[in-house]
Order: sequence, then C-alpha cells, then structure tokens
Amino acid sequence: MSAVDASADRHAARTPSPVQATDQNLIEGMKIYTMNCAGCHGGLDKKPSPIGGSFYPPVPQLVLDPPDDPDWHNYYVVRNGIRYTGMPAWDKTLKEEEIWKVTIFLSHMQKLPPAAQDYWKNAFGVAPPAAEGGHGDHHEH
Repeated sequence: MSAVDASADRHAARTPSPVQATDQNLIEGMKIYTMNCAGCHGGLDKKPSPIGGSFYPPVPQLVLDPPDDPDWHNYYVVRNGIRYTGMPAWDKTLKEEEIWKVTIFLSHMQKLPPAAQDYWKNAFGVAPPAAEGGHGDHHEH
C-alpha cells in the first residue's frame, strides 16, 4: 500500500458522493478536469502531459490509466492534495460540488453513459477509454 493510500485510508471520510453521476454532472466533471487537471495528468485527447514526467514522483496520466480508487479516496486526494509532491489541494480553488464532479468523472471515465461519451468524442476527437478491468493496486498520485 502506498503512502497516499495509507493516508487516505486513515484520514478520509468514506462519504458517498452527494453529486449524482448524471450526464450533465459527468460532462461538467470533464470540463473541470480539462481546465484544472489535464495540464499535469494528460488531456482527454489521450495525449500525455508534456510536464507530467517532470515531477517527482511522476504524475499519473489519468486518461491513459484511469484510477480505480473509490470516490471517497479520489475526493480526498483532490481536495487535500498530496504532501511532498506537485499535487495541490484544490479546496481553495474549486467549490465542493466541483471537486465532487471531477471525482465522479474520474470514477466513471471507463463507464460513461452515451450522452457523456458523445460529448467526449465530439469535444476531443477520440473515444473515452473503454472499461478494461484488471487494475490492481491503487494509483500513486
């Protein structure tokens, strides 16, 4: 278990998302991701971030290797950041609802409903990642 996973397991509330995974919320999550996350974690066009590998530890490319952590875990990481890395806490920049929208987007990236898939394809020129399953351990953020 990574230090991030251990910290989230110890400190994060296992709160279910108050934001439902509707088409609109997932599309808004995509937009929030694009504006705030893609610069480091890679774009929805499936191109890795050119600066993501410059960090230590390297930044996970979330579209190329979607996270398999529970919503409460991803929410905790986005909201609080990760100490001693380049991952900032977004709680001073994003509203609570926006953090949850990007969180549900991350957890539904491989199982988006048709309207959200169509938005992704039309906006970014590529299809979203298909559910492949088989991810083992939590991601290093």
